[in-house]
Amino acid sequence: MWQSLALGSASSHQWTSYSLADYLVENFIDPFLKQSFSRPFMFGVSGPVAVGKTTFAKQLLEVFKRYYAPNSVALLGLDNFIYPNKVIAERSSMDRKGFPETYDFSRVLSCLSGIIQGKSQQIPVYDQQCYDIVEGQYSKILADQSIILIEGVIVGQDAPILKKSQSIRDFLDFSIFIESQTESLLLEWYCQRFLRLAEAALKVKTGYFYQMLEPCINKHTIKSSVNALVLEKARTIWFATNKINNDQHILPTSDFFDMRVIKGEHHKIVQLFEKI
Repeated sequence: MWQSLALGSASSHQWTSYSLADYLVENFIDPFLKQSFSRPFMFGVSGPVAVGKTTFAKQLLEVFKRYYAPNSVALLGLDNFIYPNKVIAERSSMDRKGFPETYDFSRVLSCLSGIIQGKSQQIPVYDQQCYDIVEGQYSKILADQSIILIEGVIVGQDAPILKKSQSIRDFLDFSIFIESQTESLLLEWYCQRFLRLAEAALKVKTGYFYQMLEPCINKHTIKSSVNALVLEKARTIWFATNKINNDQHILPTSDFFDMRVIKGEHHKIVQLFEKI
């Protein structure tokens, strides 16, 4: 069951990611860290494509670093564990990139297990502009972290091809699922993000988005027409891929989470529900 979570009298009249972070520290993270120093607090954030998971996670991280040593808090983005485009293409599933089968779940679970054991982890790097894993580039999750914030669409999902019963959510001490108030908002946010990435790619004339858009954009096309073409492409991809992924694989996992954050216009939190 879910109960609506109201702001305390000492708070402002509306939840923000920052006031929510304060609430989480006081009610969940601090009590955990005071009782256990053998492993980090594992915190999961998920939600549909384009709902603003990464921005939300970074805002939480910003607040957590005010409470704890900055180098003891880390963000682990699970897009870094998607297979390289070459591997996905070989399996004839580029049109399903972002679906469960395009993630290396075995590597994710191994990484999380290592973190729990206090071992440093080498993490692949995914570049959104390149739309691919950057070959030979890695980041690091250091040993002895206090908080690991794990973010991605697959946080609540089971591995599609592994026979192991273990899942990502088995490692979590607390988890949040972010939703939009309406489906049209998700499409709007996706188109806005797509347009930003496309504009950046068309300026530098390189990368995945440039290669995808260049054939249908003449150099003499005026900017308003270019934007219209880009947005048309974004909507096509949304309905052919992302909406299906959201409906079939991401939204159905919301009941696995401890808290649901509902966002409205301009990504403002309009409702907050806690599992009881």
